[in-house]
Amino acid sequence: MAENETGSVSFLGRQGEEMGHFYTRPDRIGQGAGTLIEEAKASGVAALEFWCFQANTYARRFYKRHGFRAIRITDGARE
Repeated sequence: MAENETGSVSFLGRQGEEMGHFYTRPDRIGQGAGTLIEEAKASGVAALEFWCFQANTYARRFYKRHGFRAIRITDGARE
């Protein structure tokens, strides 16, 4: 979790190699929350996995900048 004088700014929930939740307060986007991703990458796990909606282009660009690649695309609809 990243915090400042106003409270929580960003958090990353991880269980093993799966990132379950990654959130950055909207007013803090672009101000260093990616350090949480870099810390997770440096933790020594063999791989990190996550998902986001195909329509969330901002998140997809963010993850790509941090070295991730898409292995499956979904729109989030359940079949």
